[in-house]
Amino acid sequence: APDSGRAWALLGLTLARLDRWPDAQAAFDTALIRMTPAERQPYDDLGLILKRLDQVKFKEMSPEQQAQLNRLYWTVSQPLFIDDINQPRTEFYARLTYVIHRWSDKFRHRPGYETETGEVYLRWGPPDLWANIGTGTVSQSEEQGALGNVAAGRYTILWAYRDSELRFAFSLTPGFGRISFPGDFPNLYRQAQNTFPVRFDNVPAVRNLDTVLVQFAQFRGTSPNTTQLGVFSFMPIGRMALESAALDLQLSTAAILKDQLMRDVLRERREETIRGGDSLQIERRSWRMEVKPGEYLLRVEARLPELDRGARSSSALRIRKYGPDSLSLSDIIVARRVAPRDSSFKRWTDFFIEPSSGLFAPDSPIALLWEVYNLSPGADSTAQYTVEVRITVAEIERRGFAARILGGIGDAIGLSAKGDDQVALEYNRETKTTAGGEQVEYLTVDLENAPEATYLINVTVTDQYTGLAATQQRRIRVTKAARE
Repeated sequence: APDSGRAWALLGLTLARLDRWPDAQAAFDTALIRMTPAERQPYDDLGLILKRLDQVKFKEMSPEQQAQLNRLYWTVSQPLFIDDINQPRTEFYARLTYVIHRWSDKFRHRPGYETETGEVYLRWGPPDLWANIGTGTVSQSEEQGALGNVAAGRYTILWAYRDSELRFAFSLTPGFGRISFPGDFPNLYRQAQNTFPVRFDNVPAVRNLDTVLVQFAQFRGTSPNTTQLGVFSFMPIGRMALESAALDLQLSTAAILKDQLMRDVLRERREETIRGGDSLQIERRSWRMEVKPGEYLLRVEARLPELDRGARSSSALRIRKYGPDSLSLSDIIVARRVAPRDSSFKRWTDFFIEPSSGLFAPDSPIALLWEVYNLSPGADSTAQYTVEVRITVAEIERRGFAARILGGIGDAIGLSAKGDDQVALEYNRETKTTAGGEQVEYLTVDLENAPEATYLINVTVTDQYTGLAATQQRRIRVTKAARE
């Protein structure tokens, strides 16, 4: 039936269950075009998988508002932006098609997605355990057990989900099509609906999705209306390629910046062949972007197409504007090593940077780099300012440790202990200023006797001519498990 939207939807359901997701998505795209308005309506009804209060709000929206929310919801739900395959949305269409064809009652004019089984299936998908218990007389003590009040002479259907640990029971009288929740299960369903209204644990792109560790830092842009964004990523290729026999693998990586309407602002994708085989292998990739200040979503993604496995980082970013007047600092880059390319360095881009995700092994050196803006020059165009680097134990046991300077600030004037859980390095600088009072600073510290813990690094720069101060903070973690 090539002109039937329902037929195309059934094809999409079949292809999804065969893990042929690109073909399934294409089938559903065709199905939605060929459906009548009545047939298509539930496929556009996002309220079917929202929390109870959000369902009410969704119904009160105009059709235009519902369409916009629908598009934004499924865009955000897409596991990887690196390609156009949206497995969660296709899985929702597959679940909806299944419940319509299995549990709809045309005589009572009740669609399958309004039945108890249909609602549960739509939200949490095919159960990992599906057991049908036959009829029989149930004792009073059994009725008050974990299954609730299951009446005598009825079938009991049990569903269990492994990852979410959800459990549901349904009751059915033989010869009748109406399935209902027994006992306290209506309340359990409502609680689950409001705790996590929908899950896609059965979708490979979600189930196999790993995490990319990312460090990003903002700097003043090359024009007054832009900001530079440095992105440093650490991709767990070893875990992604685990149990693969192939050593040479095609790797797709991307850094994608989207605006508040989920439209692409910047997208940089790279294709390469890598050598696998090490289960602890980490691939470092870096990007540099220049964008206007505003609110964005940053995605850094990696995909091994041959294994259908991916990893990502997703971060909401507020890109700041660096004005021309007040003293300010860029973000702090934390790295394993920072070194200038030559003696004429002026900006952070003039450095060799071996970045870190923020994880450091005990006793390993920590390199820091940042920029200072709008320093006030004296009569001879010389800026004078003080830098304080304070390192504080934020979490776990607090015991004394020391820090010493390895390099980058040869004119350091000393180290002062601030209690047994923090240290502070302070030094003065005098330098000829460039246009915009811009200065790049870098140093390396070595945390001696530092316990495994989370640390806060605070950098404060004080302009000695104006007395103004600016501060930036970065969080790091010292752990024996650090490996990048």
